Amino acid sequence: YKSDITLPSLICGLKKAPARRPAPPLFAYYEKATRVNWRTHWGDTASGVWIRGGHADDQHDNADRGHVNFIVQGKPILIEAGTPAYHHPLIATHFAAGLGHNVLQIGTDSSAEIPALRKGPVRLPGWQKTRSIAPLHVRRLDAAGGDVSVDATACYDNLQRWVRQVAWTAQQMTVKDAIALPEDKPEIVLFRWHLGTQSRPRVNKDSNGLTISWNNASIHIEASVPLSISLEKMPDHTLRYHLWDDPRPYAEHFCVVVRSAEPIRAMNMTTAIQSPVSRTKQRRRQ
Repeated sequence: YKSDITLPSLICGLKKAPARRPAPPLFAYYEKATRVNWRTHWGDTASGVWIRGGHADDQHDNADRGHVNFIVQGKPILIEAGTPAYHHPLIATHFAAGLGHNVLQIGTDSSAEIPALRKGPVRLPGWQKTRSIAPLHVRRLDAAGGDVSVDATACYDNLQRWVRQVAWTAQQMTVKDAIALPEDKPEIVLFRWHLGTQSRPRVNKDSNGLTISWNNASIHIEASVPLSISLEKMPDHTLRYHLWDDPRPYAEHFCVVVRSAEPIRAMNMTTAIQSPVSRTKQRRRQ
C-alpha cells in the first residue's frame, strides 16, 4: 500500500485551526476622543449612533462638538457633510466648520462672506470654535441604547450655556437642547439637522411644533420660543462617495435649519427623531 500522506502534511493536519477573534464591542465611550459610538450589530443593516464632545488634548479640528449621527437599519437619518478631498474649495466652510455638522450657531452670519479656497479653520462671529473642550457625561450606555449629554458651552463666545442631552434606541432618538445667552446680548440662535436624503422633505407646522418627514423617517421639534424653519441643500460626501480627482460637482443632501424667530436670551428645544424598524429585517449579527 502506497500512501500520499507525508509527515509534514500529517503534522500540519494535526494543528488546530486559529481561534476566531471576537468582534469588537458594539458600544463604547472613548474618553480621549470624547466620543460615544453605539451600534446594534456589525452587519450592513445595523442601527447606530455617534456623539461628539471635545477633550483638552484633542487634535481633531472640525467644529463638531455636540454633533450627533443616527443610522436606522443601515439607513442614514442624521448625518454630517463628511470629509471631501482636501483641495475642495468648500472644505473649510461647508464641511469642517459648524455648517457641516448638527450643532448650534449663534447669529446668522453666512459662509458667503468667506472667500473660496480659504485654508485652515473658519469661524465667523457666533460660529463654533475649534479645539474646544466639551465634556461628555454618559448616564446610560448598553445594548438597548443610551443617554448621553454634551456640555459645549465653552465652544462659543458670548454663550452662558449649551447642554445637549441625547437619548436613543435602535429606532428613535430624542435630543434636548438648553441654551442661555448673556442678559445684555440676546441673539437669534439656529440649529442645523443634516438629513440622510437627497429628496426634499415635507414640512408641517402646527400648534404642537414643526414636523419634517421623508422616506419613512420624521423629526418633530418643539421649543420654548417661536421658531422659523428652512430647508437648504448642502454639499455631501457622506451619502455618495466622490473620487478626489473627479471634476464633476459633489452630490447634495438636504439640511433643516431651525432658527429662533427673534433674538432670545434662553431657549429649550426638543427634537424627536423616528424611523420605524422593519420587523422582517431585524437581524443581530455579532
